[in-house]
Amino acid sequence: VVLLGQNVNSYHDKSSGEGGRGYEASNDGFSNVFRSRDAPGNRFADLLAAVSDVDPNMRVRFTSPHPKDYPTELLVLMAERDNICKSLHMPAQSGSTSMLSRMRRSYS
Repeated sequence: VVLLGQNVNSYHDKSSGEGGRGYEASNDGFSNVFRSRDAPGNRFADLLAAVSDVDPNMRVRFTSPHPKDYPTELLVLMAERDNICKSLHMPAQSGSTSMLSRMRRSYS
């Protein structure tokens, strides 16, 4: 099973209105521009855990993640579950601060 989508690891299901946890960026260099990210609800690590629980023999991977959405719990889950692939697809963008600014990125 491949979970695919632009910023796939930014997943946040607020429909239940309960459970889950607050938003945690992977490091202090990233900012949260979406106010609703702090709302309760299930995050990508919860979704990945649920998919991986379906069948321990089924391989699970995801692609097109955003570097800001790698909280520690996601990395721990990837390390703990044998059926979650251990590769990280990290899209590279310009290393130029001025170019990133023109691209409206909140990091440098």
